[in-house]
Amino acid sequence: MNSVTFGYQYWNNLISTNNYVTNLSFPDLVIGTNGNVPQNTFQKKWQFKDDIAFNRGKHSLKTGIDYLWEPVLGGFFLTDATPVISFFDDPLTILSNTTKYPQGFKTPGAVQSIIQATTGNSYYSEHNKMVGVYFQDDWKVSRRLTVNLGLRWDKDIGLNGGSIQAQSRAYLELKAIGSPYAGALPHDENKDFSPRVGIAYDLTGAGKHILRAGYGLYYGQIFQNIPLFMEQQANSSLFTTVSYTSPGPGSASASVLPSGQLLSAFRFGIDPFPPQAPGASQLPTGATGQMMDPHYTNPYSEQWNAGYSWQVTGNSVIEAEYVHELGLHESKTIVINPTINGVRSTTAPFQALGLPVLGGIRDYMSIGRSRYDGMNLSYRRRLSRNFSINATYVLSRALAYNGNSAAFGNGPTDLLDWFAPHDLGPTPADERHRITVSGLINLKWGITDVFGFGSGVGATHAIVLNGDPNNLAATAAYTATQLTGCIAANTCHQVPYNYLRGEDFFQLDARFGRFFRFGERAMLELFFQAFDLTNRANFGTSYGGNIRTSTFLQPTGFITSSGVIVPKSFAGEFGARFSFLREASMLRRQICRASRRNLLVGKNH
Repeated sequence: MNSVTFGYQYWNNLISTNNYVTNLSFPDLVIGTNGNVPQNTFQKKWQFKDDIAFNRGKHSLKTGIDYLWEPVLGGFFLTDATPVISFFDDPLTILSNTTKYPQGFKTPGAVQSIIQATTGNSYYSEHNKMVGVYFQDDWKVSRRLTVNLGLRWDKDIGLNGGSIQAQSRAYLELKAIGSPYAGALPHDENKDFSPRVGIAYDLTGAGKHILRAGYGLYYGQIFQNIPLFMEQQANSSLFTTVSYTSPGPGSASASVLPSGQLLSAFRFGIDPFPPQAPGASQLPTGATGQMMDPHYTNPYSEQWNAGYSWQVTGNSVIEAEYVHELGLHESKTIVINPTINGVRSTTAPFQALGLPVLGGIRDYMSIGRSRYDGMNLSYRRRLSRNFSINATYVLSRALAYNGNSAAFGNGPTDLLDWFAPHDLGPTPADERHRITVSGLINLKWGITDVFGFGSGVGATHAIVLNGDPNNLAATAAYTATQLTGCIAANTCHQVPYNYLRGEDFFQLDARFGRFFRFGERAMLELFFQAFDLTNRANFGTSYGGNIRTSTFLQPTGFITSSGVIVPKSFAGEFGARFSFLREASMLRRQICRASRRNLLVGKNH
């Protein structure tokens, strides 16, 4: 069998707003225009796919090719369209703590950072191609053993922006000073081969006890947000952001504003914001440089699994499965010129050549890692004697460095230790235990129940004193300088990422319904369904994570604050549905006619 698919797609997505106001960012509160607005993505895509399947003896063979051409993939990303003013403390602290903030918001040094965009060209554009070829063999070795073998090869052309980086300003400046980070341009890969193998073995030959196992290597692609910041800096008129930071009030190492004032002495509401820097052919002094690492490669994961199925009866089965997944070459953002003792390693070389002295230079490297291990136990019973049930239990662990697995940021907290032990911890979605039970009782009134329980997921990241490791708020009043000195003196340490666990998740839903039939062609269903019957508030990881605020370790929102799937409190609804069963009655009549014909044929023979 040969299946050919050919298609074209055009996509244009604009996220914008009618009102742009200054963004004020506090530890537990952000007001103003979102820093990611406005943005736009557009794409033109042609795709051709050809799949062939055929059988040869005990082999079921499949092969195919997938070719994709994107003549246009681009858009714009205007980061921080309005100034972003970040404060050390929340508004309540600033207004009530007259000792620390005698002039409230106008107290010198209350602002931690100011980030502002330039007026340059924020558009980016790529022209990409993608090719994939695969071969698969499902081999029936014997009546009890089946082996699945497969191999896939993928090639992405142009997705990493390698040719564009040749004009990117951060790359050109690093190349001018002989930095090894600009020793080459990112290149397309040719060796993305991904083998897959799986086996299924019937232990007794009766189909009641089945063993399964498999291994696969799966390549991913570069997320578009990774190269686009570098690509913006290859335009003739450059768009970037300028950042000014302060370790604390009165600090001599704070950024110098264009006015000559230190940010550590800036008075919010009195002193004017720095003027917006214009787009230019070179990055302005203090700008954040963006680049792709010359050794960037596609991410991939190695996945192992093994399982056992036992058909207890004709209506029920018990399954056990183990899954191991290792994510490799995930993206990680590294500042390659961190400030050490108030100085960046690139400052003097840039000055010597008369180049703009850039601020932090972010190098997107494919060095990230993550891991997932899970054991799944399940029991399933099909509807029999008016009762069915599905029950599952999952024991799992998900680890990554300082964030989600496969994220494109995940920068280290210690810029001199990219894989510090304290950065390795549970991902924000990690859940050690998960129990789900659903069932159907078919009475005069049908009852469907869904029960879900999950252990708390990870939360918080803090520095604690060695002599008082359980007091997470002990260093709340420390400045950045004091924290750095404390760690250097080995009198305090950073607890692992997601050191604490959030609240356990629990939810119980139910649906009650009854059907009324009207002849063979119509049916009325009356039902009532209830969500979160116990009226439990599930907060998940929505807890205050800043030790400087009064909301530290207090719930600040629901587990899905902007979602509509998980209820925030008890909710119920009545409903009715009227269905016409014309198709079903016609099918029954066709089956009856076919049965009569078969009986007649049998009599003739």
